[in-house]
Amino acid sequence: KVPDGPTKIRGLTVSRHSFTKKHCEVQRARAKSAMAALYRFKSLPKRLKSTLVKATVLTHLTYPPIPLHVAAKSNIGRLQAIQNQALRFVHGVRWDDFITAERLHTENRKFLFAPINVVLYRRAKAVWRSIIERDGGNSERVRDILDPDKLPIAKFHKNFKSSYIHAMERPLPEPLYTANR
Repeated sequence: KVPDGPTKIRGLTVSRHSFTKKHCEVQRARAKSAMAALYRFKSLPKRLKSTLVKATVLTHLTYPPIPLHVAAKSNIGRLQAIQNQALRFVHGVRWDDFITAERLHTENRKFLFAPINVVLYRRAKAVWRSIIERDGGNSERVRDILDPDKLPIAKFHKNFKSSYIHAMERPLPEPLYTANR
């Protein structure tokens, strides 16, 4: 029987209508809550604020990488908006300073955060490589396992096979710095 509400499977919140949308909503709320708790530390040096953000906020935005890196651009954009908010916090930039998210991502080399879509791509690729290495380097066998006819869940959620294709057979995606791209 298919559950009526959202269900958690190994850290991924899925609903009957979408494989990643509900998870993005839940993780976005958790990351926003973590960000709100960090504002009391706004007087800390950038290095410490960066460490706090990486430990408390970015972990919510990037787990689990396999299904998230093939999520819709709108969902990735919502996660990116939280990361941009975290970057503004680290650098002490206010919204009325009119500094773009792209500039925040590219100019400050010492406290550089890669855009969420790039981070998810790299992590998904690392996971798939690890799976292939554990299987003796046989990428064709892994690809065959992901065949929708052989894997029951792939009939309903085709993201598993597309995740492998996106991570292993396509180049690094263009960075999305804002939610409006």
